[in-house]
Amino acid sequence: MFDQQVTIYNWHKAGQAESWNRTVISGVAYRYTTEKTVSSSGAVIMTPMLYITIPAEADAQGKTYVDYVSYLAMSPQHAAEHWTVNPKCNQEVVVCGACDTEITENYRISSLKKDHMKSGLVCGLEDNTDEELLKHYRVVCR
Repeated sequence: MFDQQVTIYNWHKAGQAESWNRTVISGVAYRYTTEKTVSSSGAVIMTPMLYITIPAEADAQGKTYVDYVSYLAMSPQHAAEHWTVNPKCNQEVVVCGACDTEITENYRISSLKKDHMKSGLVCGLEDNTDEELLKHYRVVCR
């Protein structure tokens, strides 16, 4: 059931320097779909959506999960040892599968999303790790 992989790119800023830490997480489940809505003018809008379930015990390459407030307060070196999900910054992206591409000054998030159809910007997070059964994070991306 939880036999898929995703790659999450966590945004971090220290002073003026921005960086994205890449973590491949194994043992997850995802669903990629397109949602159709109709605007007030009658135009049909198709929005690609990615829903990911990450069990608390999923393999994150030895990195530990921290909340995004703590993550942003860390030094860049310390942050690279962790992973998080930040739905507020509009700078974090998830790619389905293992992805070894790095985000740089010359290769931005828009290029990554263009090159990987099953990807999206993080826009929502449910922390269900206080549940009695199946402790997990539910991530929503557009």
